[in-house]
Amino acid sequence: MGGHIESYAFRHLPSPVPSSKPTGSPTATPAPTAGPGSDFSALSALYVATGGGAGNWTSAGGWLTGQPCTNSWYGVYCNATADDDRGEWYGRGVNGIVIQDSNGMRGTLPSQLGELTAMSLVGLVITSQSLTGTIPTQLGRLTAVEPYFMLYSNRLTGAIPT
Repeated sequence: MGGHIESYAFRHLPSPVPSSKPTGSPTATPAPTAGPGSDFSALSALYVATGGGAGNWTSAGGWLTGQPCTNSWYGVYCNATADDDRGEWYGRGVNGIVIQDSNGMRGTLPSQLGELTAMSLVGLVITSQSLTGTIPTQLGRLTAVEPYFMLYSNRLTGAIPT
């Protein structure tokens, strides 16, 4: 995945997940100390680090409620199947994160996203937000998302980790 932030490709992406507005008043949500799985822990770290728990996200349906793959967390794709419909990806958990169009994410990308090594078919697409800082080196573990590794329209610095 070498290169700089501007040097990535976009090929195909499933339709965006429908938006849903969070309910209730915004309140700060602490990072969980022990989650029921690495997908939960990594995604929870993303939610907290980018202001989801502070009520900054405009769409946050399902986040931190149950498991991401059984409770349809906004922007999280799970158990996607391959185009050839053999189902070779089924059951692998989180296949991608797609959050676009100014969802109010602010802050830095957490290193825990590098734990989502089952991501491949959908990828990592977080665009048009207010993310800052450097891309964590741990994201270099996500080697299968290369065609779908998109972080443009943010204020991130540095090279894409390999």
